[in-house]
Amino acid sequence: MNHAILEELQIESGQYELMDLLEEGKSNYVRDNKLNLKSIFKSRHLTEEESVLIALSCAVSTGNKVLAGGLIERGRKADIGADKLADAVACGSLLSVNNVLYRFRHMVGHDQYDKMPAGLRMQIMMNPVMGKELFELASLAVSAINGCESCIKSHESSVLELGSNKDRVFEAVRIASVIRGISTLVI
Repeated sequence: MNHAILEELQIESGQYELMDLLEEGKSNYVRDNKLNLKSIFKSRHLTEEESVLIALSCAVSTGNKVLAGGLIERGRKADIGADKLADAVACGSLLSVNNVLYRFRHMVGHDQYDKMPAGLRMQIMMNPVMGKELFELASLAVSAINGCESCIKSHESSVLELGSNKDRVFEAVRIASVIRGISTLVI
């Protein structure tokens, strides 16, 4: 079956049972998702490159290889370098790791855990090719998907300290919400 949502990322149609059901049922949700996906690449506050890189980090964090692959391909067609695409992939993976640890610390709420060193290598965060502000925006978006309150607050603060603004923050989180929703259908 030809899936309207997947066409936006030029992902070959396959056997996507949930998408099939939505399209067979002529659900308005198919159109909504297609328009939502299109809109994340036409932001007033982010460039297309920034939107693709944030979306890729989010797709990686959801573990959705099909969606991540479509975003990598879109990035290549938009002449986004392999180094920046790799940063986005690394961001999605690293923040999935960090979000587990820091969400645990926050939820448990014992000072002793907060004082223990994380013991995790995070060198990619020091000097990312995609730039520190964009890496922090992507980190914020992934943290929103993973529901890590302390990470969300920390990355939002970092983004603003780096000279960004709340419009860009909100747009990154909006991208995260769209990618998370679509990732539940393309499985």
